Amino acid sequence: MSHFSSRMRSLMFFALSAEALSAIGDNMLKNGDFEKGFDSWRKPGSMWRVEDGAGYGGTKGLVWENMDCKKREYPAQYVKLEPGCAYRLTALVKVDELQKGVGPSIGFEWFDVNRKWVAGTYAHPVDDNGILKDGWVRYEATTRMMKESDARGGVLCMLRAGATGKVRFDDFTFECVPVKPIEFLCTSAYRDSAADGTLRILASINADTNLHMAALSVRMASGAEQTLSPVSFSDDVAVFTVPVTDLAMGKQKLKFVLAARDGGKVIADKEVEFARTVEGNPEKRRISFDSQCRMILDGKRFFPLGHYTGYMSPDDIKQYKRGPYNFAVQYGGIDERQLDAWQKAGVFVAADVRGYIYGYRYATKRGWKTFEDTKTQLRDRYKTLGHHPALIMWYLNDEAPVSMASNTAQVHEYLHSLDPERATLTCLCHPETARDFLPSYDVLAHDCYPIGNHAGPRSELERITRQMRVTADNMRLMRPLWFIPQTFDWKWCYSKEVWPKCDKKNLRMPTRQEMANMTWQGIACGANGIISYSYSTIRKNTKGDEFEKAWGDTCDVAHEVKKMEDVLLSDDVTEEFAEGCKALPKYLPVRFYRHEGRIWMLAVNATREAMRSKIDMPLQCRNLATALGGGASLAPDGKSIVLDLPPMGYAFVSFMR
Repeated sequence: MSHFSSRMRSLMFFALSAEALSAIGDNMLKNGDFEKGFDSWRKPGSMWRVEDGAGYGGTKGLVWENMDCKKREYPAQYVKLEPGCAYRLTALVKVDELQKGVGPSIGFEWFDVNRKWVAGTYAHPVDDNGILKDGWVRYEATTRMMKESDARGGVLCMLRAGATGKVRFDDFTFECVPVKPIEFLCTSAYRDSAADGTLRILASINADTNLHMAALSVRMASGAEQTLSPVSFSDDVAVFTVPVTDLAMGKQKLKFVLAARDGGKVIADKEVEFARTVEGNPEKRRISFDSQCRMILDGKRFFPLGHYTGYMSPDDIKQYKRGPYNFAVQYGGIDERQLDAWQKAGVFVAADVRGYIYGYRYATKRGWKTFEDTKTQLRDRYKTLGHHPALIMWYLNDEAPVSMASNTAQVHEYLHSLDPERATLTCLCHPETARDFLPSYDVLAHDCYPIGNHAGPRSELERITRQMRVTADNMRLMRPLWFIPQTFDWKWCYSKEVWPKCDKKNLRMPTRQEMANMTWQGIACGANGIISYSYSTIRKNTKGDEFEKAWGDTCDVAHEVKKMEDVLLSDDVTEEFAEGCKALPKYLPVRFYRHEGRIWMLAVNATREAMRSKIDMPLQCRNLATALGGGASLAPDGKSIVLDLPPMGYAFVSFMR
């Protein structure tokens, strides 16, 4: 290709996207509701059929029914792709019965001009765990922006090999979605202000690294302007790092530029304001976060440890304080009387304001449909509760679909301007969406509830480590990460319509050992806060001895965490031991701290099988002592730590170097 045409490819890349987006909102799939049988779909084998009355609302629907676990077949429909365009896939799914397997897969896989497989994007349930009143679940996925070489792709649905049972599908859509060269630009500093540490700047982009280059302009302490190159650059993200102390004092605008590699023509640019301060919290806010993503409350490091709750009676507060809890996320309305009770109990609170956010179904039901409606409601909440010392966070998001990211980001920014004292909190259950929501939260809490589910025996504890790692990777260390352990029985969550067809034998309360393993997995994977789900579900669904057992177990686990609180709030030095950890098994997360002259190590076996391994130490070690669990010992030469962990086992130890 000539020099001229190469340049034109780069400059026209986003012009192509504009042409492709002329069909935004149009369903590119034919017969996505299966009213015409398998017309336009590749017809699979005998385990698939289209049936009258099997679809959503009693229409026709696609049915998978299989008692032969050796078979694996699936329907698919193929579409032509346009460069510069991203695509959103949605579908409705209803699991009637799954005797084996872990649920359906809805996805889109695409190929290049030479018919070589390029990538795949797979859908996840959306909207508060995705379970609708009639048992149908909405799945959604959005692809990255297509490159010029991406030619064709297929929408598909399948069950994994080995699955048996019956599942229904309906209302598939596949549509172009608008993309921008730069979706957003943000810094890792809380409220874009810091005094020390390493500043990370992330640009969420839609680009082609073969055609585009990225740069960031900053003003250094010397006063000179400097252009930084990204430490990480891919088609969807560019990340830059710079020591805060290398930057000029005071406020400055950091400018990100996306340009054509050939000729340097600027495709798009965006700025974010950052302030280097003499101290980390010059405004003396009650809440801040340091460079290691630890919460600072009233000038002291704070490890949030608590539960989700609903309205709390005096007896509820009394029960709650059987555990060493210092934090709660309270669903629904909250008033001054409730906050007074929390304060008296020594518990800080995040107040639920999801119901005020325009576009959220909770707000729409109440008639609040615009951003101005939302601001009016939030101003009233702040006027009523903003003075209360027990209130430290606003809870904005509970597993909302990505389509809510823009609205939630607006509300997050508005709350920053309205309330300088408090931070915002978001809960997400899909790791791949963590970056989409980055501009909309100060803290992300990830949930993963692996003990039993409507779609089969999902008791793989290692899902927590797997999902926490993907979440952290998508966040790129830009925000604090907390974890939400499962302390409930899935059977409490299902409607009367869904319940008769659930896999009941696998639905149960987690054991104390499972709760502890889940909690320590989350912390070993980087969590700096724990919020269990939930006190209120235990209180509502258990009585007598059953309540004493369930609540007693979760409080016992919390006491373990509380015992290690000083260590959990100390300096994280995991990077110093990264080389020696490379040979560890995949599902054996470890985390290191430095506290009171000793190195502390948390190691967790995230599986139900015994695990043996070792960690090579950069320096000779001595005097190993176990604080929790067991199965860690020093090698005779002191040059490695030997791990011999039982199923679901964990060890919290300290040693000298």
